[in-house]
Amino acid sequence: MRTGIWTVLAGVLGVAGCSKPDSPPPPVGASAGPASAAPSGGSTCPATGLWAECSLVYRLDRAGLSPVVDSGAKPEEKSLTGKPLVLKIGRAATLELFIYPDSNARIADAKKLDRTHLVSATAQQTMERSVRSSSRAM
Repeated sequence: MRTGIWTVLAGVLGVAGCSKPDSPPPPVGASAGPASAAPSGGSTCPATGLWAECSLVYRLDRAGLSPVVDSGAKPEEKSLTGKPLVLKIGRAATLELFIYPDSNARIADAKKLDRTHLVSATAQQTMERSVRSSSRAM
């Protein structure tokens, strides 16, 4: 009979030891809806409604790009005044982002760009320029 008690006791302790503890109750004043979820970039990302470095990296990572911040790199575009963020995407690609405090600052910076080097939004997108420059280098 003692062996049966010990077997039952060991089983109860094993189940209790392997079960997950109850989750802590939500903080007082928190709603149960989706609005109480953490900001997009995690708990350290400010919930201001504006883009921040952490939210950009988070969103690109969620898109499957696996960005890595290249803190030693300098952006090639010198005329933009937004806070630069250079990311490595994959083995060879580099993505330059500029974070502005508001849309007016971004619009003012966009007016300073030399648009002869940019593709028009209405133009057909081709790789012709890349192919021509690559064939000249050979």
